[in-house]
Amino acid sequence: MDNNSTELSPHDVLALNEVMNGEMAAMKMMQMSVNMAQDPDLKAFMQQPMEARRARMQAMQQFIANNSVN
Repeated sequence: MDNNSTELSPHDVLALNEVMNGEMAAMKMMQMSVNMAQDPDLKAFMQQPMEARRARMQAMQQFIANNSVN
């Protein structure tokens, strides 16, 4: 499949769904940890990987929108 293709195989759609579910679960767990942290420096440190995960989720959502994945 070339980079300009707009159709994903069923396997690819399932794999994308699994990745997105994993990212969402990790973000929720990280958010709970951030909420429990009391040290401001630790909270700030923990926010960095959360922002990276959020950016990955947005990129996946954009990919879905660009490729008409249902």
